[in-house]
Amino acid sequence: MPAKEDPKILFDILNAAIIAAGYIEGIDETAFSEQPIVQDAIAMRLSSMGENTLKLSDEIKAQLAAIPFRKIRGMRNVIAHS
Repeated sequence: MPAKEDPKILFDILNAAIIAAGYIEGIDETAFSEQPIVQDAIAMRLSSMGENTLKLSDEIKAQLAAIPFRKIRGMRNVIAHS
């Protein structure tokens, strides 16, 4: 049975993704590479998403197996430790 906190955590992950996508809306790769503030903002959102994956129950992760929670967490680790 999924934990009662799972819906809120999933909402937080989705919301972070939507906000991050908004940061880069309308800018190309060159413009992104020239804007360290935007890069930092995206990195923080990705890090937040990765942290939240740890809070999800194993049951909800199994139910949503198509979502690469492990890769999301891995990206958080790259950001935090590289």
